[in-house]
Amino acid sequence: ETMESQGEDDSTSFRQLSDKQDMLLTMLPIPSAILSIFGSAVIITMAFKSRRNTAWTPYHGLLTGMSLFDIVFSITLASGSFLYPQETSSRVWAFGNEATCDAIGFFHQFSGHAAMLYQTMLSFYFLLTTRYKHSDSNIATKYETSMHVVCLGWPMLTSYAALYLDFYGEREVNMGCWIRRDIPKNCGPDGTGEKCRSLLFNALFGGLLVIICFFTLIANNVRIWKYVRRQAEAHSDRLSFARNSYVDSTEQTANRSTTVNVDTPSQGAFRRLEETQKQHQEKLQGHRTQAFLFVGGFFVCNLLTYGLRAREARAESDIEIKELPYRTFPLLVLQAILYPLQGWLNMFIFLRPSYIRLRTTFPSESKLWCFRRAIFGDPVESKGSSDKANNLEQVKNGHRKNVKGGDNVVP
Repeated sequence: ETMESQGEDDSTSFRQLSDKQDMLLTMLPIPSAILSIFGSAVIITMAFKSRRNTAWTPYHGLLTGMSLFDIVFSITLASGSFLYPQETSSRVWAFGNEATCDAIGFFHQFSGHAAMLYQTMLSFYFLLTTRYKHSDSNIATKYETSMHVVCLGWPMLTSYAALYLDFYGEREVNMGCWIRRDIPKNCGPDGTGEKCRSLLFNALFGGLLVIICFFTLIANNVRIWKYVRRQAEAHSDRLSFARNSYVDSTEQTANRSTTVNVDTPSQGAFRRLEETQKQHQEKLQGHRTQAFLFVGGFFVCNLLTYGLRAREARAESDIEIKELPYRTFPLLVLQAILYPLQGWLNMFIFLRPSYIRLRTTFPSESKLWCFRRAIFGDPVESKGSSDKANNLEQVKNGHRKNVKGGDNVVP
């Protein structure tokens, strides 16, 4: 069931969501936000716990910054629909005022864009470590400070500027207040008649940054993918050459009627090369996989929202904009579920290397046990393994290996 709002004449009537539909869109972000807050809190806790055994790295710093702002952003999205101005909003459960709307708009602009920039800087981290072979200490010295300045500076500048200029207001397809459509206030033919400049300020305060981040994430991951593919081809060529050299050496030895019961120098060199190349390739593939998963999670959570905003920006009349929630209701349901979910997906991606290592080391344990062990560490003891101490040492050795150059850094 939908509702129809009608003004002084039929030309101003438009279709809008029913009360039940509006309540559904208000409640749906809350479970996703709770999961996201939990996931981000797990990442932050594990990052700080890892300082007991390993040095703090730029990877830890970027993930921690992204997770902190994901928590703020999730709270903002979960509470945004309740804090619209009660006097002017058509939302059923709105009990806020202009001050609460400004607060939601401010934190939406600040935390949402800061988290997005941290996601982009994380892709630069993977590019630097994979494609350009920078060490963590080198990145920390040359780049990390600048990364944090960019991630915090631009969102802070734009969020305070929008607050000072009184740009925040209710949006039809946004979860909470953000940069409003009528800039300056009451512009357009139905108001003062002054030309609205909302599209310009929406692009300046949001759209431009979104486009830059989207294309940067895609470009960085394409470069990582191409580099890893080239390295895999080179790895195959080197092993093929070494194998042929070993075969030639073996044939020469056989021609001299020499019996060899131990590895020849050529065979030993070939095996060492094979093991070294295998470890290097696994490291590169691990970096590539983590980078693609983080970016994939980002697009899953954000792409629909920015598509809806672009659709709203293309609307040609006030009536068309007000009818957008009615016309795009199924998409708004998906948006309410996915948009606050970033921290939850990041947690699974962050835990993935540790989870895989535990599944290999403790094959008799369940998937749930390995997941719990990846989160909580040693307190989750193995029940089915007779050589628990030996397996635990394998996990710790695997962790040290990954800290020095593996696919991820987890405590």
